[in-house]
Amino acid sequence: MPTAPVSPRRQSPAGGADPTPSAERSAASPATPPQAQRDHPAPPRIYARNELPEEIRRQLPTLSIGGSIYSQDRANRFLIINGQVFYEGAEPTPGLVIEQIGLKSAVLRFKNYSYSIGY
Repeated sequence: MPTAPVSPRRQSPAGGADPTPSAERSAASPATPPQAQRDHPAPPRIYARNELPEEIRRQLPTLSIGGSIYSQDRANRFLIINGQVFYEGAEPTPGLVIEQIGLKSAVLRFKNYSYSIGY
């Protein structure tokens, strides 16, 4: 009985035979980002106040934090700023947004810069 011709196998970098066809190897190339990386971009950086650009720091409004309440329920968290109560998402002064309220700190956003303050 005649035998079918055998095509030579490619050698893998480790020296063993690489049974994966070249089309499959290129489809699984590490240059293609995993789906999870495309769907979940890295969160924006949160700066310390002193890490903000000098021009931005000069424009920051003066805030007096009078107190805060933290809860696991986001709807019940608030900060007392300049004598008024503000919840997450509020804008205590034009252009300044409260992004997140924590136990002893908060993240604020001003002109596309997120920064943390402690209290």
